[in-house]
Amino acid sequence: GRPEFAVRTCGQLPPAFRTERWSTLCDLVESWSALPQERRVRVCWTLAKLGLYDDILDLVPQVQVGAIECDEAGAALAYLRAWARSKRWLDGEEDGFCADEFAVVALNAPPGMTRIDAAYEMVRQSAKHRGDAMECVHWQTVHMAAIDSATSLDDHTRTLMLSRYHRVGAFIPQFRGDADAVDADMALAEDLARSASRDDP
Repeated sequence: GRPEFAVRTCGQLPPAFRTERWSTLCDLVESWSALPQERRVRVCWTLAKLGLYDDILDLVPQVQVGAIECDEAGAALAYLRAWARSKRWLDGEEDGFCADEFAVVALNAPPGMTRIDAAYEMVRQSAKHRGDAMECVHWQTVHMAAIDSATSLDDHTRTLMLSRYHRVGAFIPQFRGDADAVDADMALAEDLARSASRDDP
């Protein structure tokens, strides 16, 4: 009931409605070319969480494989561009999206969170949007390899990534109609999530 808030980019929100933090986000978007790569990634994650996919696609051109391979920031920007395109595709606003955009990141990103996220997304895409059980199995293997290769993860983050691994992996026995195996995967995902440290912010 408040159409003035239904914006597609952060800059479309009328100044009268902007908080200080929203204005800061607008300033960061406007100064994009001067931002270091790591800050660009943080800005794009904020835009993604706010559903401002048009901003991401305006800011991030298609990322070449060489830029994905060379550092985590380049890989993260490629992932976030694919994420924005996938969300617009689900809304019927992006005709040319293909899940292979995540595959390029999963196979070429340096070891770390972006490689894990992209491999996870390939399992999810294979299950939910392609309905391809064999592809799901293949990408789940890549997903585990991505988790194992990320040696810099702290115990807390690794535990959460393993929980998510088993949660998305439950699609595989679901394809086979194996309810007990689905239940086992989901129970393990829950146990891992509950075992993660919660003693600090």
